[in-house]
Amino acid sequence: MILIELFVSVWSRGSIVKRHNFDFKAKCSRISKPRIEARMKFFKENLSKLKTDNAEHMPGGFEVAFPSLLEMARKINLQIPDQDSPILQDIYARRRIKLSRIPRDIMQQVRTTLLYSLEGMTDLDWEKLLKLQFRDGSLLFSPSSTAFAFNEIKVQNCLKYLTSVVQRFNGGRKIPTVYPVDLFEHIWAVDRLQRLGICRIFEPEIKECMDYVYRYWTDKGICWARNTRIEDIDDTAMGFRLLRLHGYKVSAGGYAPEVPWYAGLPRVESRFYIEQYGGENDVWIGKTLYRMPYVNNNEYLELAKLDYNNCQALHRMEWDKMQKYEKKPPLPP
Repeated sequence: MILIELFVSVWSRGSIVKRHNFDFKAKCSRISKPRIEARMKFFKENLSKLKTDNAEHMPGGFEVAFPSLLEMARKINLQIPDQDSPILQDIYARRRIKLSRIPRDIMQQVRTTLLYSLEGMTDLDWEKLLKLQFRDGSLLFSPSSTAFAFNEIKVQNCLKYLTSVVQRFNGGRKIPTVYPVDLFEHIWAVDRLQRLGICRIFEPEIKECMDYVYRYWTDKGICWARNTRIEDIDDTAMGFRLLRLHGYKVSAGGYAPEVPWYAGLPRVESRFYIEQYGGENDVWIGKTLYRMPYVNNNEYLELAKLDYNNCQALHRMEWDKMQKYEKKPPLPP
């Protein structure tokens, strides 16, 4: 927590942009002892939860970044359990497994999702990695990976990206884990409106969103951000489904579902989804927990409930009429 607090405080004030040489130990020395003790108490009391928590609820790249944070903590003489701890052994094992899936030399030559968690790695070949930078100066649109790169090698293109993100988000007070996420935001907002059963109310807005997604669609799919050729499964699958559903000409390839959408029961699905949709309380899991107000908000939820209730009232009225017709004598042949 101390380390996270340090990074958040440095990032939130824009220090990483203003100062090229961040003295980590000097910063640590200015944290009050009671604050350190409180954070370390929290750390030790909650470390055991890592053994029982659902792995799906862990932040993205946690098993890669967390061991590196522990190493940094030891270097500033914080009393961290050693690697012989069963809980930490499990995390280190998961880290080794994840890193072994993509050989180091391949990772530094081809854009992979490991670029998202560079701050959790050591002995990196920055000369090779910088060739994987995007045009905006980021490394896989990750502010933390890009900040780590800038802190290591002071590349001005990284600084350009970081400065733009700080300016975009109120001086850096609420930096997202990934930026931009324009395609992700467009397709998942449309998906939520559809699942809630209220998409017909937003037809012009949905058309605008899908035109935007189609503009950046490729035969291999899409990423969460425009103008990149590193496609990921979830955005590609969701983008394909919605584009086909709204009549856009995209090749089915290997994307077609086994059960056609029109063979489903949209209203029944909406009823179930309304119960699962948490509105503005829904939380997404990335490197941190975060919210997406254009995708999850209370206005969508209330509108979905009203629309569903109106639909049910109409169905009940129609059902009453059908029962009355049934009681009438049949028409003569």
